[in-house]
Amino acid sequence: MSNMKKKKDFYVTIDEDLCKGCMICVSVCPTETLSMSKNPNKKGYYPAIQHAPVACIGCNKCALMCPEISIRVFKGQPLHQEAI
Repeated sequence: MSNMKKKKDFYVTIDEDLCKGCMICVSVCPTETLSMSKNPNKKGYYPAIQHAPVACIGCNKCALMCPEISIRVFKGQPLHQEAI
């Protein structure tokens, strides 16, 4: 039997239309998974994006700190999600 633990995958969704580009999520992410988009949303803000999905550890700090409640963190792959 192997002592290696199975890696848990996490997935972040960001409602780009709600995001106002405050960068709080980017600043609290311990793995630098998030960054800011170079393309503005419908309101003219530059929303956060998940540029390094494999780095996400599922800490949920980004979602907890988002003042616009535009971020959700899921356990699993994008097609098989379980909200945490």
